[in-house]
Amino acid sequence: MPYGKGVQVGVPVAVWALFCWLAFRLVNVPRFADFLVSVESELEKVTWPSRNEVTQATVVVLLTMFSLGLFLFLIDLLWTWLFSVIGFTEYKS
Repeated sequence: MPYGKGVQVGVPVAVWALFCWLAFRLVNVPRFADFLVSVESELEKVTWPSRNEVTQATVVVLLTMFSLGLFLFLIDLLWTWLFSVIGFTEYKS
């Protein structure tokens, strides 16, 4: 390894410390703190979907993606067959 153990441990610790310091400074800016308070109050107004609604929506998305994938696969097979029939994809040396 080109670097010693001190560099391998010291650099990540220094980056982490810098990130923590920046996060602390950012949260203590009054304008940003007011923004976070307003975000929290808006999140309390949100009507979250029930587990059943999330499950149903997930099933719809998965079925739609599977159907479109199958459709595109069949279209690809059709084009491959069509191009081979007309000789467009033949390799000529």
